[in-house]
Amino acid sequence: MDVRQAIAKHVATLQRARIDAPRLECELLLAHLLGITRTQLLAELNRQLPTRLTSRLGKMVARRAARVPHQHILGTVSFRGHEIRVNRHVLIPRPETEQLAEEAIRRLATIEKPRVLDIGTGSGCLAISIAAEHPSARVDALDISRPALAIARKNALLNRVASRLRFVFGDSRSYLPTRVRYHAIVSNPPYIPSAQISRLQPEVRDHDPRLALDGGPDGLEFYHAIASHAACRLRSGGQLLLEIGDSQAQSVRHLLTAQNWRVEKILPDLAGISRIVVATLPDP
Repeated sequence: MDVRQAIAKHVATLQRARIDAPRLECELLLAHLLGITRTQLLAELNRQLPTRLTSRLGKMVARRAARVPHQHILGTVSFRGHEIRVNRHVLIPRPETEQLAEEAIRRLATIEKPRVLDIGTGSGCLAISIAAEHPSARVDALDISRPALAIARKNALLNRVASRLRFVFGDSRSYLPTRVRYHAIVSNPPYIPSAQISRLQPEVRDHDPRLALDGGPDGLEFYHAIASHAACRLRSGGQLLLEIGDSQAQSVRHLLTAQNWRVEKILPDLAGISRIVVATLPDP
């Protein structure tokens, strides 16, 4: 069997399972097995595949057809060009969070040796991107899940930024367990209303950790906590950058202003949905 035949066979399997973009998914899985890029794969459609490899591909496609995310099958995802390992203990990084990282990095660019707090670090993708792309940044990464922190530590080592990251176990809803004052606090907190989780896509509902999804009855539980606790952890002129869910912009704006924050900007994602909130505190 050659590459073209393998793709055709397994695209049909994923189509029957109603997987979006089945050809792309097959190409990504096969390229991973061959240790080449997808572009290289498409240039080698006549390449013969050994039986051993086609057997492995079949098993991977069967898992994907069962709605296991391809990121879990591969065990890794690229986030702003950084390799991030993922498993069932951490939220799979999304493109929207790359936008949050980009905005934070842009705003920190002129600050020498910035201190940053990442609330709900999960895989560590935000903290690692900031540390990797701002060579003097030091980042504290907070999470309520010890297994998530273990993955984040591995990712920090993998991306050679572990010396500038500090991992902190704690629940941001009750307090922020550090006395440092930060130039920026960033967070992609859980923001799905509890009752909506059962209606999510199986890849999310069944494979992302509920701790990383459940934002309480209205999806705003963590935003209320961050608005309350983060102010005393920011330096003068510091910034709060939050990822928010669909249709949450005005609710988050209201709860922030009620806690004396000034909402500086709300940025849309690539689909035009309000996704990133930037807030500051008024001058004392």
